This record gives sequence, structure tokens and C-alpha cells, in this order.
Amino acid sequence: MSASKRLIVAIIACFIPCAVTVEAQTAKKTRGGASPRQQQGDSIQKLRAAVRADPRNAETRNALGLALSKSGQLNPAVAEFREATTLKPDYLDAWTNLGVALEQKGDLEGALEAIRKAAELNPSDAELRISLGSLLRRQQRLDEAIAEFRYAAKLKPDSAEAQTNVGFILAQMGDLEGSMKSFEEAIKIKPDLADAHYFLGNGKLLTGDFAGAIAEFRTAIKLEPGNYEFHNSLSEALSQNGETDAARAEFQEATRLIKVGQERKAALAAIGFGVQRLKEGKLDEAIERFEDATKLDPKSAQAWYQLGVALKKKGRTSAAQEALRKAEQLDPKLKK
Repeated sequence: MSASKRLIVAIIACFIPCAVTVEAQTAKKTRGGASPRQQQGDSIQKLRAAVRADPRNAETRNALGLALSKSGQLNPAVAEFREATTLKPDYLDAWTNLGVALEQKGDLEGALEAIRKAAELNPSDAELRISLGSLLRRQQRLDEAIAEFRYAAKLKPDSAEAQTNVGFILAQMGDLEGSMKSFEEAIKIKPDLADAHYFLGNGKLLTGDFAGAIAEFRTAIKLEPGNYEFHNSLSEALSQNGETDAARAEFQEATRLIKVGQERKAALAAIGFGVQRLKEGKLDEAIERFEDATKLDPKSAQAWYQLGVALKKKGRTSAAQEALRKAEQLDPKLKK
């Protein structure tokens, strides 16, 4: 297998966990929103009342859509964003938010249409072009995707994210040399972009530059020490370079991080179940689920916060205060 084809395999093997960092800064942004720590239930109720009072106010529709989206109610959120764009066809924020919500629903074509409209309204917005490229890439429309990423780079020459995404696409298209040059350019612009170091390291590994690969993987790990893919690739590079003991240590760390990631996912699931039980008024079951979450992921501020809320409703004031204190220590934004 050629080096370029091996790089494609490497890109595909870890594309989702590694590309998320770059895309999260672009395609997942919503606009025109309020503080993420607002009490969502109260906010939605007040915004619904505002919409009833003035149903033709596009800004209020957009705000309600954001609140609904943040609470996971994507279908009604989409409906509000659509109504906002109908009331105000040149409403950039509403088109952008509609695109984000549709993407979260898995409607990539609908999301693409909405983001295209947003880009038409603001053709000089590089982030919207990156969002378009990301959506096109997910549909494997690689030629169109790379054109959008390159246009984003032209609009914003200091966009490391645009250069990194160009590198992703070139790797998928089999252009190893071009891919590595794009990652190198991204690093020049933004030396702390871990993904660019990681994929450049993969390129160097596949071309036999083991020392160069090791250096890039170590830099990526320094920037994101909790990424198991980075440790796993460093283990491979060290092994290829004859550093057996160091390779074994990195493989063990990768294995440990995988376990931690699984426990965090389980904690999130437990929080979700707990929130549902809390809504149903089943306080004992809710508390049990939140306690499970804090054991699975002791550093989860949300787990401690929800536990505190449930304990307070149960009348266990002292325990609730302790849980809320831990939540605030982990995330000061939770402090009221």
C-alpha cells in the first residue's frame, strides 16, 4: 500500500474523534444566544410568552429557537428558526442557527441549504465557508468541500482551521505531500493546534521520518494530554523507531484513557437518566443515578450540580450544599 493510501486509512480511522476539535469551532456555533447558564425551563416559558405577545418578531423567534435547541428540543427549535427566516428573510443569525440545528438532527442537505443562504448574506464570513466545507465533506463531496476550505483560507489567511481542513481533504484524496504542507501551514499560523501536529505526525510516520513523527505526536499530547489517539500513534512511532519500553508505556496510557472515556460516556448517560427521573418526580431514583455519575466521573461538574439540585428537592440541605460546592469548584460558572 502506498504512503498516501496509508495516510487515508489513518485519517479515516480517527477522523471523527480528531476532526471534531476543528469543526466544533465552526459548524457547531449558534448565534444571537443568551448566557448558557440561564435556567432553560424559565427561559423557554418566558420566550414562548413573548412570541405569543408578538408572533411576528423574528428576533424573539430566534431566541426561542436557541433556548429550545440548548435544551435538546431540536424539532421545535427548527420550527422557530424557520419562522424567523420567513419573517425576516435576510436574518443571518437565524439562517445560521437553522443550519446548526438541522445538522444536529442529521439533515445534512437541509443544513447545507441553510448555511449556503447564510453565506450568501455574508459572503466574507470565513467561518461560514468552513461550515459549508465541513457539511460537504461529510457528504463525501470532496472537490466542493476543499474549494470552500480554500476560499475560507483566502478570506482569512490566518485561519489555521481552514488550512487543517484542507489537509484532511487532501489526505482523503490521496495527496500526501499536499496534505502535509497544509498541516505545516496550519501549525505556522497556530502552533497550539493539536490536530495539525497529530496529522502531520501521521504523515511523517508513514514516510519513515520516525523522529519527526515522535516530535509531532509529543507536541500534540502536550496540547491535549487526554487524547488516546495521540498516545496510541506515539506508541506506534516509538515502536517503529526501536524504542520498545517507551512504546509500551504510551500504549498503556492510551488504554487507560480509553477506559476513562468510556466511564465519562457512562456518566453522561447516568446524568441523562437522572434528569428524566427528576422531571418525573422520582427523587430517590434521580439521586441514585446522579451519584452513579459522580462515581464514574468525579470531575463532572454537571453530575455534582444535578445531584445537588435533586438533594435540595429531597430536603437534604447539607448534602445538597456540599454537592453544589463541588460543582462550583469544578466549574465556577455554575455559581449563582
